[in-house]
Amino acid sequence: MTFTPPNLATLWERINRLDEDLNTHLGRYKIPLSSSDEQPTPTTLLTLIARTNLLETSCDSDRTTQKEVIAKLVNELRVILLEGNVIKCQQATQILLGALLHRYFRLINEYKTYNEAAKVPLFGWSVYSWDVKDSKLFQGIRKVLQLPDLLKTEKTSAVLAEDLKKLDVTTIVTALECFQQYTYKNDHYKEFPHLNQPNFKPQLEEIIAVHKSRGATILKQYKAISFLQSFVKKLSDEHEKLKLELDKWLKILKKDHANLSAVSIETIEGHISAHIPDPFKEKTIDLLYTPFVKDELPSLDPEQLIAQLRSCNSKSASYLLTGVCSLILEAEATGKDLKQRIYKALGIADEVEKLSCLDKKYALTLLIDYNKTLGEKDKLDLDVEFFGDFAQYETQLSQLESRLIERQKELEEEASVVSATM
Repeated sequence: MTFTPPNLATLWERINRLDEDLNTHLGRYKIPLSSSDEQPTPTTLLTLIARTNLLETSCDSDRTTQKEVIAKLVNELRVILLEGNVIKCQQATQILLGALLHRYFRLINEYKTYNEAAKVPLFGWSVYSWDVKDSKLFQGIRKVLQLPDLLKTEKTSAVLAEDLKKLDVTTIVTALECFQQYTYKNDHYKEFPHLNQPNFKPQLEEIIAVHKSRGATILKQYKAISFLQSFVKKLSDEHEKLKLELDKWLKILKKDHANLSAVSIETIEGHISAHIPDPFKEKTIDLLYTPFVKDELPSLDPEQLIAQLRSCNSKSASYLLTGVCSLILEAEATGKDLKQRIYKALGIADEVEKLSCLDKKYALTLLIDYNKTLGEKDKLDLDVEFFGDFAQYETQLSQLESRLIERQKELEEEASVVSATM
């Protein structure tokens, strides 16, 4: 294998930034902050709450119950803001944004319904015409979202078209789904009088479905990123747990075998079996017998052995992540923009040929072997929606391995023919 991946910490960091990198490239919507606000969270939530409060105080609309939904939600999310947990603040921001977008699209649909109902049968023209631009609540929501002030100069269709350019489909779907999950959980929507009605769920689901359909391709890219990042999180958790077990074992090893040069590898294996619990026992023994550790064993003291085991584990994880990246790189649904960013994460943005067919095949084999060690609970840690489910993920992985084997054979045959003609 000729390709050498970046060190594990670097690779983790780059994969965890893939969504941000793609967001920047695609120009995705960001909640505008003041020039002095550099950190997006929790400042973003604070800013959005402050602007949303203006709907209650300055938006002169008779849609009282609709405004009450947003006001009640703001009060609930303000508690999360006070906790200061970054992850929770990110989720709360998406929930509130989703609530605003839900009302934005519901207003548009309501006005369409009004105008359809006002049409004269047979003639198709309306006795009355209502314009969503005239809705005070619609105007207020656009102001909260900092959308361009086009209401006085542009036709409604042009305003809505410009809004959809600014509010990209990934932002819309992500926020609406967060709002959906929040309100559906334990039937929480029933605590909001305006939402506690039969048509709330089907109308919200229809809005989400419409935008999922028009943005299926780009949404798929973010599903791929979610898969990659879920793998990073799982490996990170496993590494931290193994580190703790190795630290515990080191104390015992130093007491029992301070001089490793006088101890056989079989004795050390037995010591691991006796003092390291499952599932870390088998993993540690596997690391012990890798050439990287085994060949150096006679010259190592206990601290150095632990360091070698950790280093070997990190290198193994880097190649494992190379397999995960290779699977996404070879997937038909993966777009050019995401591929470029994955190659950049692997450190070969300008020389992608360094990751050869053989390299991918080797890394994929590691990934297949790793999957065999996963229990049913472990599988739930991986976000495999990009593939459909875990079974489909394994199927695509197996099929890709077969394709790479065939591709490598073809390359070797071509090289043999070229060599014979020289």
